[in-house]
Amino acid sequence: MIGMVLITFFRNILNYIFYIPLIIIANTVSQLYRVALLLTKE
Repeated sequence: MIGMVLITFFRNILNYIFYIPLIIIANTVSQLYRVALLLTKE
């Protein structure tokens, strides 16, 4: 029981470590893309 809890706990930590940076990068890329579109239109 304790082993399973630890495995799920570490999986959650790894998910946060990997997914949060990916989400931040995706958000910044989309914002840069919007800015680039606005700049190219002008």
